[in-house]
Amino acid sequence: MGLHIARYTCPVCQGEPHASACLYCHRSGLTDDVEGWDPEDYTEAPRPPAVMRSPCGDCAFRTGSPEQETDYELNALRSRERVFYCHHGMPLIDGSYQPVAELDGVPVGYMVCAGWWASVTGAAPPATPYRESPAERRQASTPTPPQEQ
Repeated sequence: MGLHIARYTCPVCQGEPHASACLYCHRSGLTDDVEGWDPEDYTEAPRPPAVMRSPCGDCAFRTGSPEQETDYELNALRSRERVFYCHHGMPLIDGSYQPVAELDGVPVGYMVCAGWWASVTGAAPPATPYRESPAERRQASTPTPPQEQ
């Protein structure tokens, strides 16, 4: 079945999960099916606490990121087939980010990428373009020693 992300509060029970036996949202308080409803009857679902508040400066989902052009998996990730986790704090092993620990395929201690969340929920994509990683920025801003003449 895959991953399901409900984007709106239920217009029948007004997003109150388990308040009643709501058959429209199956007692979850959330739904994707708001066709035919007045927009005043539902709202956007709240962002889950496990999603980063904003995309990182070097988020793979920002315009101009190297992954946008080279990573074929990014398109699969946009299809909601699996969750993309923020890479900050993950060690770089053999050229790719690898979590230290996983449980059932979920990296332990890492949050969901805000750029990925925006792409699968139809929210506005990250506004500012990609920038280099903090390490690259530090290296570029390190003053070079004066040359002896």
